[in-house]
Amino acid sequence: MLLVLSMLCACGCGTVATQPETTQRPTTQTEPTVPETTQPTQPEDPTEPSVPEEPTPPDDPTPPDDPVEPEHSELYIEGVTQEQLQRYFEEVVLNIEYTSSQNGILRKWTEPIAYRIAGEATGEDREVLEGLFARLNQMPGFPGIYPVTEGQDANLNILFQNRENFNLVFSHVVNGENAEGAVEFWFYNATHNIHQGTVGYRTDIDQTTRNSVLVEEIINLLGISDTVLRSDSITYQYGSSVTELSAEDWVILKLLYDPQMEC
Repeated sequence: MLLVLSMLCACGCGTVATQPETTQRPTTQTEPTVPETTQPTQPEDPTEPSVPEEPTPPDDPTPPDDPVEPEHSELYIEGVTQEQLQRYFEEVVLNIEYTSSQNGILRKWTEPIAYRIAGEATGEDREVLEGLFARLNQMPGFPGIYPVTEGQDANLNILFQNRENFNLVFSHVVNGENAEGAVEFWFYNATHNIHQGTVGYRTDIDQTTRNSVLVEEIINLLGISDTVLRSDSITYQYGSSVTELSAEDWVILKLLYDPQMEC
């Protein structure tokens, strides 16, 4: 059984290796012949034994420097407490925009993402996406994302469309006609692992706005599924001016895709 979620932008074995006694008749004993003895002779020139020289002790080895323990973990952000990060994680990962029936559940990709870009993508569009994908592929626990040329090989389709076609394709997803982008993904009901997705972008908006929407929709697709009222976050609910993930956004992603974090 599959569930589908839709979102709006601005939104071992081993083995165990396993005298007889004789008698004789006694012979007649005779007196033993006493052998002649001679006095041992002393060597003419005895030599004094040589005393070996004492070895020169080696130089005292220099003890290695003690390893320097990092002051903080890689998830540390100055000025941000653990409680604040936990609350942020719960807000954007365990909730889904525009729905409450599936809240409290963690979802993410556990198999590699094979994407295909279709439509009128600009060079800057591709540059923004490829830069984001390169950083994601360096993140521990992330299954990887890479391009394919054949549509049937893709489990993620990224569509660039004009406003009319965008609204036609994503009419069941977007809430109104002013959406600048949309994301839809499918996950297994038993495991909550995301296995397929579609992202849509409108081509009739300015490039700066598109750059923000490009990043936001991919982040939503990865399992950060709700918006927040933080203007510095890529998932900010109002407006589309942020084009880079904040430090907190990256920490949330790292936590989500940590191997110990299960759906």
